[in-house]
Amino acid sequence: MSITSFVQYTNSPKQIVDAIWGTSQTANGSSAWISGWPYSGGSYAIGNTTNGIVPTALTPGAFCPIKFSANRTFISNWEHCPDQDTLSGGGLYLYDRLFHVGSFAFNANQVLSGQPSFASRVPNGDYSNLALFVECTSTTTGVLNVNVTYTDQDGNAGHSTGTVALTGGIIATGQIVALPFAPGDYGIQKIESVVASVATAGNFNLVIARRLIPFPHIDSYYSRRIDHYSLEDLGFPEIFNDSCLAFYVRSLGNACSHAGHVRMELVNG
Repeated sequence: MSITSFVQYTNSPKQIVDAIWGTSQTANGSSAWISGWPYSGGSYAIGNTTNGIVPTALTPGAFCPIKFSANRTFISNWEHCPDQDTLSGGGLYLYDRLFHVGSFAFNANQVLSGQPSFASRVPNGDYSNLALFVECTSTTTGVLNVNVTYTDQDGNAGHSTGTVALTGGIIATGQIVALPFAPGDYGIQKIESVVASVATAGNFNLVIARRLIPFPHIDSYYSRRIDHYSLEDLGFPEIFNDSCLAFYVRSLGNACSHAGHVRMELVNG
């Protein structure tokens, strides 16, 4: 069933997630994106480099468990307030962590096989707009070059990101960066292989994510302002009862840590 009216929304079961979010890492310069994984006792180390894992709402590191076991679930309200940040504030992006593999060494050359499917968490079987990230699990020495071969949104195998050099502010522990797809591609179904080179130290994960909601600006700690987003603001995004919700954040100023309070409403119908 889908929720198609305000009356249905009002009468549908709801779950309130009331939590502190944050990262233990610090940005390496302005505008660096920082992974909020792990959250609540998880670990950056995925522990699998040969075929990868499909994390769920119960995986240590997920933002919250989801209490529903049937029907469709949507994010209907969100509010946040910063508890710690730079004077210039930052941004946050909420996503469903569909697949992750790692951590790979700086000189990895790995072909994946037997990858588990995350198809049940892709609405309408539409893999377009899924993103591929490198997530650093330790600080890299030198320039880390990463080349990932993947199956595109339409099921065409053997496509490549090309060799991407991770430099500047995206090489420290916890930092995360989206890899580009080949020209004409706009999504991903599967990671096939990864080759890393040039750097002399450092480890990283690969993550496939379904990006859900961007929050382009979080005020600084000193503003103490609570930002509220209604279902109209959010677009009523659908998640799944095993979705592994996670986030990444950034500072708009110099190096900082990030923390805040989140209240999120999920509705099931």
